Amino acid sequence: MIPSTLLFLLFLDGGEERVEKPSFEKPDRERERDRERDRDRERDRDRDRDRERDDARDRDRRRQRKDDIAPYSKNKRGRKDDEMDPMDPSAYSDAPRGSWSSGLPKRNEAKTGADTTAAGPLFQQRPYPSPGAVLRANAANQPPKE
Repeated sequence: MIPSTLLFLLFLDGGEERVEKPSFEKPDRERERDRERDRDRERDRDRDRDRERDDARDRDRRRQRKDDIAPYSKNKRGRKDDEMDPMDPSAYSDAPRGSWSSGLPKRNEAKTGADTTAAGPLFQQRPYPSPGAVLRANAANQPPKE
């Protein structure tokens, strides 16, 4: 027995047999759309997998680079005070360490004219009397005025 829709189609086509696809199958457009969607999903999955693999590889490379770093730092700006540069001759001396600006006067420091670099008991004593002491001695030696 031939279904009625098929008979009707046979009648329209002039008697030529044309096989109609059963109605439960999807049309070609929908099938193609599903294939495209599946390809896109697969492509996204591959891209994510590649990205994760590359991230892991980069992480391993960074970790390996940290292991390959020289035993002493070449960056002088980042050096801590307690680190010693074995190639610096001044590191072995008793002189205090500092940067190029450590001896310069501070920006807001008053300029007194006194030598601030001279320290110790020898430099704290004046070899001459202070100006205030000279004025007081002169005032005491003069007779009182009337």
